[in-house]
Amino acid sequence: VAHAIMIDLRLPRLLTGLLVGAMLGLGGAVLQGYLRNPLAEPSVLGASNGAALGAVIAIYFGLAEWHAVTLPLMAIIGGLLALVLLFLLGGKAGTPLTLILAGIAVSTLASAGISLALNLSPNPFAAMEIMTWLLGSLENRTAEHVWIALPCVAVGTVLLLANGRVLDALS
Repeated sequence: VAHAIMIDLRLPRLLTGLLVGAMLGLGGAVLQGYLRNPLAEPSVLGASNGAALGAVIAIYFGLAEWHAVTLPLMAIIGGLLALVLLFLLGGKAGTPLTLILAGIAVSTLASAGISLALNLSPNPFAAMEIMTWLLGSLENRTAEHVWIALPCVAVGTVLLLANGRVLDALS
């Protein structure tokens, strides 16, 4: 029983929390350096809310039930679309101030989409599932979730570390 509790229940939660927390910390540190703002974080550019909107769309339309990878994949697509919109709004100048202002616009737009999905949810259980996901939890995380997060974290970490000099030059 102790083995099942430690290995099957607690270890996947621990690893998922460490992986996701480390990636959020690394992303925040890069944004703080680039934007020259100690308060900068991924939601400043709208990426977090875009990812949340992608996940909410997956939950709202029932796509998340197809496969365990569908929800994170939709979140990644939502985040990438938010970044595309950010760079379209930011223009060619791409100064940190312009990106922050465009990011606030993208973030607000994605938040409005999330609010719309919550207000139009077909039943209270769907709204509750969306809110539970948005608030975040390590509850019911399994080894499958670790394997879903691991490639994303590994690729992101390698890309950021490999481009350290470029990021220094940008700032």
